[in-house]
Amino acid sequence: MKVLEVEGLSCSYGENKVLEEISFSISEGEILGIVGESGSGKSTIFHSILGLKKELKVETGKILFREIDFLHMLPENKAMYLGDQLGTVFQNSTAALVPTRRIGKQFEETVRAKKNWSKKEIKKRAISLFQLLRLKEPECIYRAYSFELSGGMQQRVAIALAFILEPKILLCDEPTSALDARVEYEIVQELARLRRNQGVAMMMITHNLALAMALCDKIVVLKDGKIVESGSTDEVIANPRAEYTKELLEAVPRLGKRKIWK
Repeated sequence: MKVLEVEGLSCSYGENKVLEEISFSISEGEILGIVGESGSGKSTIFHSILGLKKELKVETGKILFREIDFLHMLPENKAMYLGDQLGTVFQNSTAALVPTRRIGKQFEETVRAKKNWSKKEIKKRAISLFQLLRLKEPECIYRAYSFELSGGMQQRVAIALAFILEPKILLCDEPTSALDARVEYEIVQELARLRRNQGVAMMMITHNLALAMALCDKIVVLKDGKIVESGSTDEVIANPRAEYTKELLEAVPRLGKRKIWK
């Protein structure tokens, strides 16, 4: 079953058109990467799905979540799906974590808004996710404040917070771009592990083609608000059609004469 479908989506800010005829779909358990440089319109897709920007005008198109019209849904109705049906991970973990509340308390508040789980059950599930995300001393982290953790640890906690309600799909907007290369690589591996364990679909927005190649089943390449390439990851790597895609592939770091992803 298709979890998310975007059909013919065109958007603008005032007179400035920022997306034109965007179409893609994500099936259950599938990871789609949306790749492009800054200003290509990647995050605008994220915002249009969630309705985060009032000034963003959707001119044409459809957004379907599990065959339900998500685009024209009232904000209060859309909020009913967020968290346990549709999860989000932002570039900056501060969008998800409140520095003045202990992390465990934030997990309790997030879960109890949707589920009738006990404190013990919430903690058990959070600790399990921390362990899957390779966070050391998970009990200490559960009691900690976010400002006591490193950037990489904070982002792992934010990912765990998004996963704890077991959403059908996770929308990720540049979730590793603020991290160093080593931590970024580790988190990509951990996201892949979570996908295997929980079967959640993902939409991964990133400027990093190497990341998309390592994690995603399908890739959409965006330039100036338009899709210039789309297909399975293997297909896009082996037979890129667009010149822009070829340029992105050439920019992927090499190890000697071999691409790192090989």
